[in-house]
Amino acid sequence: MRRLVTGAAATIAAFAPTIASAQRGETPEDEIVVTADRPESYGADAVQAGIFRDARQLDIPATFTILRRAVLDTQQARSLADVLHDVPGVSEAQISALVYANVAIRGIPANNFTNYRLNGVLPIVNLVDAPIETLDRVEVLKGAAGLRYGFAAPSGIVDLVSKRPSGRAKDRFEAFGDTHGGAGAALDIDRPLTDGIGLRVNAGAAELLPGIDQVDGWRRFAAAAIDWRPSERLTITLDVDHVARDIAEPTEFALVPRAGRIVLPPLPPTDRNLGARWMRASAWRRNLLLRGRYVLAPGWSASLSMGESRLDRARAYSSFGGFDAASGDGIVTVLLTRRNPHRVQLFQVDLAGTIRSGPILHHLVLGAAESDRTTSLPLPLRYRVAQNLYRPRILPPPAAASLLPSERQRTEDAGLFLLDRAALGEWLDLTVGHRFTAYRERDPRRDHLERPALWSYAATLKPTALASLYASHVEGLEPGGTAQQIAVNFGETLPAARSTQEEIGAKLTLPHALTWSAAWFRVDRAASYINDQHRFVQDGRARYQGIELSGAGELAPALSLLAGATLVDARQRSGAAMMLGKLIENTPRRTGSLLLTYRLAASTGLDLSVGATAAGRRALDSLNLGFVPGHVAFAAGAGYRFPLGGRAVTLRVYGEAGGRHWAATGSDLLAAAPPASIRLSLASAS
Repeated sequence: MRRLVTGAAATIAAFAPTIASAQRGETPEDEIVVTADRPESYGADAVQAGIFRDARQLDIPATFTILRRAVLDTQQARSLADVLHDVPGVSEAQISALVYANVAIRGIPANNFTNYRLNGVLPIVNLVDAPIETLDRVEVLKGAAGLRYGFAAPSGIVDLVSKRPSGRAKDRFEAFGDTHGGAGAALDIDRPLTDGIGLRVNAGAAELLPGIDQVDGWRRFAAAAIDWRPSERLTITLDVDHVARDIAEPTEFALVPRAGRIVLPPLPPTDRNLGARWMRASAWRRNLLLRGRYVLAPGWSASLSMGESRLDRARAYSSFGGFDAASGDGIVTVLLTRRNPHRVQLFQVDLAGTIRSGPILHHLVLGAAESDRTTSLPLPLRYRVAQNLYRPRILPPPAAASLLPSERQRTEDAGLFLLDRAALGEWLDLTVGHRFTAYRERDPRRDHLERPALWSYAATLKPTALASLYASHVEGLEPGGTAQQIAVNFGETLPAARSTQEEIGAKLTLPHALTWSAAWFRVDRAASYINDQHRFVQDGRARYQGIELSGAGELAPALSLLAGATLVDARQRSGAAMMLGKLIENTPRRTGSLLLTYRLAASTGLDLSVGATAAGRRALDSLNLGFVPGHVAFAAGAGYRFPLGGRAVTLRVYGEAGGRHWAATGSDLLAAAPPASIRLSLASAS
């Protein structure tokens, strides 16, 4: 597979000058005009994730949610979970978001090895929470994205976009904390080093106190972004970041059906933890991404990207089960793992440009990509200890034990892709994309190779410069998934599977950079779940069908909006007879979110925000033997900008309250929502 990608890269490099020289008379396509570039805006014009790199949202036949820096600051977001709860259709899955953001989008779990990207390119291992302080924005591309990203779950791509050098010398210092006693600080330094070279460094640290009994922790992070433009044609960027995090992981509930149904335990107080301080999740991750882009001629460019994401972690995951509802007596099961390293390497090259054929202008992208992921998966040590639901006791740690052997797994994904977006004037785009993939999975039990071909089609009609209608068909590929620690076949990797998505949508851009979108979607994919024997299996097909409405931008110059709602019907369509027609676990039929910010007159320096998120009931398991009730959470915040010591500073406060509710579920697991909190910060203006 490596020879395939290397050969394709050499072919692209060889033909690039020839193609470019034939197009020197074309109109340049390299500059992107961003209409929503005000720092405080909630709207965004251009996107980075997906095959439509740097294209306008209005021209893309897909659904996006873009959360700009202004939104992240308003939310006082300190974790990816804080950010993603304002994305329509997102729900927490299985585990507490205090460790990392494990989410489902439109009911489909986002794969933690393939669906999270750095700067639209590098797949990062999402088993430790990303530092939000280093990001310029977060983009969520909904649905299948196999054309650009190869094997990935058809839930969507979560793209973390780094802060970049601005070309101006500026500094920003921020101190932050919350009402539970957590506190931290972050520093953002932006410097032009010489002509054509810029450096931006972000670093910080925080102590974590979420207000839960016996839960504390810390995090440290540092990131550097270098932009170098040695000539007018060549741009080189380098991103390096490191994050380390350690926190006690609250004990979840593991529920077992009795008499054909699952009875939910009583919701505990939000500060109660049935585990212990020694049940910790510790991890570090380092990312390295080097990108180069060379403008061959007006309208043509070649790009090269290479990078690596490394992670190692240790974890004492715990769940409380087998309990008696009357007495509260039960068992806490702890799964101890050490030395769980992951490494992902990426190499990608592409050629992009335009060719005119009569009245049709073809926007072409030809590329090759290869990713190589290795994992050392240790067998967990199991430790059981008695506990009581109503009167928690301090649990002793286990005696020291030798580590169990690890199992090495390797996944290689090499692909060639071609996209042609044919534009007939300004009113019609017809898109055809094809990807050939060689995908190989290896572990001690299997050596599996697949060579599928993917097609994607779309038509976009633009009756005016401010509106578009589109229809698309996208084929995707996804890893089969690895059995979780709670499954009896822990560590087993299921076969890769194909998915398809149809989507019909409309987008409208109004004054003040406000974009509305509406879409109907249907996704068909292989169904994977933990069955009644507690084995993780792949069985039959599942269908996810629904509509999504969203809006982002400014309703008026001083009033910003981020809102969305999703209605999903997700069911098992084939497979075992007992599964037919069952609702897919952890898929609320209705979700919605709203964030409004009003900026008073500039002379006051004051802005006010209100928000709300809502999710309907969700199936707890694949057989629908139990359901988690829906919930609504409310938020409010304010910001005040004032001079201090010769500099402008901003004081922000943001609080959320949803009462007691179950926040994460799926695979017979339940995690309670953490206590309500108020987050505060004081930051100098950059």
